[in-house]
Amino acid sequence: MTTYYKLEIIKTGATLKLSFRGGKFLRLEHVSGKLNESQLRQIGLLIPPNESQLENYINSLIDKVSYTKIEKGRSLYTLFINEWINFYTQHFGYAPKFSPIDGVSLKSIISYLKTLTGSEDEALALWEAILYNWKQLDEFHQKNTDLKYINSRINVILQNVKRNTTKKQAGVSGEYLQSVIRDLQS
Repeated sequence: MTTYYKLEIIKTGATLKLSFRGGKFLRLEHVSGKLNESQLRQIGLLIPPNESQLENYINSLIDKVSYTKIEKGRSLYTLFINEWINFYTQHFGYAPKFSPIDGVSLKSIISYLKTLTGSEDEALALWEAILYNWKQLDEFHQKNTDLKYINSRINVILQNVKRNTTKKQAGVSGEYLQSVIRDLQS
């Protein structure tokens, strides 16, 4: 796993990105600010060879250099995958095999739902509503949980979800998911 740190030289305001893979130093990238020739020659003094030694560097250079771990948020794609894997695991009792073709299908589903709803949050909410209401779909669709199938039949599945949530208003948990379904009806 690769971890990243923002390294800011306080005196010059220069910002660098420090990367570690498997706990070992991988790379240093210049992000912004100026570094003169003598600073470039001494830049190695700011880089621990191992991530485990970073705390020592932070403590010894506290007034000169600021180290901040860069935390990445989860992507929309990851959120969609997690929802589908949870759904599949609950539905069948084991985790699904996820192939590159499934990834392409999921990206297509995400793109379509974003176009349909207008935002990433609403697209995710609609995806959750589809999966939450899966047992209310026609029996034929319930048996086909493969992402390739869902992608190819997304319009029919959405119509099924709309029809069944209109009949059984208790099918969706939360007002937000209900509003997404109502918006699709209009």
